[in-house]
Amino acid sequence: EGCGVGCGWEQEDMIEHVRIVVAGDPAVGKTSLIKTLLSEGFEENVPDVLPTVVVPPEVTPERVHVSIIDTPSSEADVDTLDEELRNASVIVLVYDVSRPATLERVSSHWLRKLRDMELEVPITLAGNKMDLRTSETEARALESLIKPIMQEHRGLEVCIECSAKQIFNVAEVFYFAQKSVLHPTAPLYDVASHSIKPRAVAGLTRVFRLCDKDLDGELNDVELNDFQYQCFNVMLKDEELAGVKSVVKQSNPSGVSRDGGITLTGFVFLHTLFIQKGRLETTWTVLRKFGYDETLRLREDYVSLDKLSDLQPGQIVELSPSGLAFINSMFDSADTDKDGFLSTTELAQLFVPHPERPWASTNQTERFSILCAAKGDGFMSREAFQHRWRMHLFDDPQDAVLSMVYLGLPNENACDSIVVSKSRRRERRVPASARRDTLVVSVLGGASSGKTELVRGLAGLPFGASSGKPDQSAGASREVQVDAAFGGGSKNLIMVTVPESQTSAFVSSRSSLESCDVAVLVYDASTEGTFEDTARLYEILAASRPSLPIVFVASKSELPVAEQKVPRSTVPLRTKRAPVAKKSSEGGEEVVESEHVDPDEFCALVGLPEPQRISMKTGEHASIYEMLVGVALNPEIACAAPDTDGSGVGVYAVRTLQVLALASAVGLVAYGGMRLYERYVKPHPSSGS
Repeated sequence: EGCGVGCGWEQEDMIEHVRIVVAGDPAVGKTSLIKTLLSEGFEENVPDVLPTVVVPPEVTPERVHVSIIDTPSSEADVDTLDEELRNASVIVLVYDVSRPATLERVSSHWLRKLRDMELEVPITLAGNKMDLRTSETEARALESLIKPIMQEHRGLEVCIECSAKQIFNVAEVFYFAQKSVLHPTAPLYDVASHSIKPRAVAGLTRVFRLCDKDLDGELNDVELNDFQYQCFNVMLKDEELAGVKSVVKQSNPSGVSRDGGITLTGFVFLHTLFIQKGRLETTWTVLRKFGYDETLRLREDYVSLDKLSDLQPGQIVELSPSGLAFINSMFDSADTDKDGFLSTTELAQLFVPHPERPWASTNQTERFSILCAAKGDGFMSREAFQHRWRMHLFDDPQDAVLSMVYLGLPNENACDSIVVSKSRRRERRVPASARRDTLVVSVLGGASSGKTELVRGLAGLPFGASSGKPDQSAGASREVQVDAAFGGGSKNLIMVTVPESQTSAFVSSRSSLESCDVAVLVYDASTEGTFEDTARLYEILAASRPSLPIVFVASKSELPVAEQKVPRSTVPLRTKRAPVAKKSSEGGEEVVESEHVDPDEFCALVGLPEPQRISMKTGEHASIYEMLVGVALNPEIACAAPDTDGSGVGVYAVRTLQVLALASAVGLVAYGGMRLYERYVKPHPSSGS
């Protein structure tokens, strides 16, 4: 208690109103406890139920409104009781220490009732009528009953004995009840294991790192006093600082460094000590000062994300120079062995302040990190670390920025850490140097087309090692050099697969279509008929967003090539091409137009580059990523209708009705339903196509 840290506690973002509901069996003294608290004297005759008592904030130590609600005990008033319990901030369960049966009913009736009502509020257990206890034997017997109750019901914050008649511990009952709401134990401390909880450790670790201004892993006297003043508005004297270190070093030698600084271990130990000594308000003040709510997550109002409040389709969120500098500083501080790579252990230590591990794969997404060839699996290079954050910003900009704040980015710098691009149309009016650095490619195709391997290749991962699920969206990010023909330099390329089951939703969503700079349609060149399915998907995409560049990729080129053909009548011609000339039987030439076209001719007819033939297995794909960046920078070479006049939104509004009808009918998985296909996509004869 005498270590000094935490003196000068003040309310910080506190709950403003506490409703204390007093419940229990008949004749246990519920009403008497409330009456004695108010009058500071005991009365033999009290009403069955007192009206609600309102305590103004001026007379409470923590300046909050407090309402104390007495409850009836009769079965006839059970609805009233239940209503009050549902509205409680905290419940005081009263039992009579002279009647053990009332304590047994705390567990068998009251706690079960609260559990059945699914109430998750703190509970204070008050043993009244201590004045009627006749021996210590009774006290020990009750204690043996209370201990298992406390262990079984974690919502029980405090157990205290009192006497309304002797005015003993009456005020304490209500003080601890109020305190359990304002400074709850449960989020911070596991009473059963006598240990501070992981999420509390996470919050305190973040506080420690923010206060460790020189990033040396300890708080020196200046940093400790800055922390003390920020949280409690007082400074520690030299003897108080020495007292703090003495307390820590005596119980936890690793908590004080050789230079006399408080380490993270010592900082967490101090707060564990405060909690164990009942000074939870100290730890809560610190956590609230640094933005935490009662669930030990950062409050919504703590981090300003206004920059992300009005994102439009086609805009992308990127790291600013200061954001990239913070990512690099995180990497440097986490790289404790200074080998230039982060091990799984170093990453785990870095992520301690985060409630959950950031950018982890889920059932919906699998994100690949760039292969660390120098160290192998389990290690992450600086480049890979940067690109995982770029990927996270693409997936969920708000969560990515919030994650950076959890990991040490000052909240006031949150918006400065990112840049929101202009829309693509507006970007065309600014110099190339002011345009986005990140390009997004959406990869579509059948379940066995090889699209995931194409994305894995961007990260340099070996062929055939994917363990992803069919419904997972695979993604990767990497810096790709821009061909000199397209201006040179480099861009950050993000590639994301669209699971086959989500294709319908993708082509029907404006935001999804606008989010990508290029769509890649992958088909298995070794399996007959796969191009025809992919060609139909092309026509749907071209109708949905004519300005979207589209590239066909023929995968598995190491295998024998299967016949791929599409009925010529279904091709939406963009070019006038002469029919193929063949020799007639008389020796002359006759014009013959085949009923089907192969992939190369299909692409020529619709005005696209020919399919890119790749083999991820043999490594014949080296230039595909540079090619895709080139297409993204010059969309007119691979799209149905380059959007140069800014009228794409109107086109989209008209086309989307057709696409939605088609998507709902054919499902876009089997690409069936030829009648609807011909009605909505196939050009009509009158169009001249």
